[in-house]
Amino acid sequence: MSRTLARHVCDGLLIEARDALLTVSFNRPEKRNAVTLAMYRALGAVFTEAAETNGIRAILLRGTPSCFSSGADISDFPQGEGRDAVIAAHREISDAAVQALADCPQPTIAFIDGLCYGGGLSFAMACDFRLATTPSTFAIPAARLGVVYGQPDTLRLHALVGLAPAKRMLFIGDRIDAPQALAAGLIDEIAEAPDALIASLLARAPLSIAGAKTTLNAIADQALVARAPLIAETVTRAMRSRDLKEATAAFLAKRPPTFTGE
Repeated sequence: MSRTLARHVCDGLLIEARDALLTVSFNRPEKRNAVTLAMYRALGAVFTEAAETNGIRAILLRGTPSCFSSGADISDFPQGEGRDAVIAAHREISDAAVQALADCPQPTIAFIDGLCYGGGLSFAMACDFRLATTPSTFAIPAARLGVVYGQPDTLRLHALVGLAPAKRMLFIGDRIDAPQALAAGLIDEIAEAPDALIASLLARAPLSIAGAKTTLNAIADQALVARAPLIAETVTRAMRSRDLKEATAAFLAKRPPTFTGE
């Protein structure tokens, strides 16, 4: 792991950077990987720094065996005076952490093995890809807890599954299994491991992926005009890159290209 990313390690998280892959793991199995306020702060810092680290070409988010994350640790919320202010601050910090993940230019993968609820699902939905094992289950228990799921998270849920399924998940809060999640569009694939997808992503040109992600996100956000200069910048950078020259040379030599993101 890089020294800079190591600064942000805190209890409940494991962070490892190896072979251009950054792996971030929820690691509180005794608490079903519930995310504390300190973990949210650390995650926001990790993803923000990872977005600016050239050596990181993909990000994997996962939990421990049989548990991705049960969501926010509600023991962070005090009872009595000051509770409202604490909850508001918590929402701001947790939203920022999830948005930092969504903003990463690298491809991001959530590998879900086991339960994935509430705030844990928020992180998963912010990823580009969601893979889950067959026993995995998903739920948003907001209506069971008397809270309202955040606007950014609700937007992502609606974009993935549509209006009626989103209402059912938010109004009822029942668990759905992996096949149901796949049918609804909440996950992309049922898989026992993310290795094949990671290998494919790491073998492709990082600048091409970053440019495609920038354009696709602008389309999804209906922000093509506002982000046109940023999109043009990604196109220009890729056209001037060593990777483009490498791809041409590899094609002529009939060998696989070796991309560096430069």
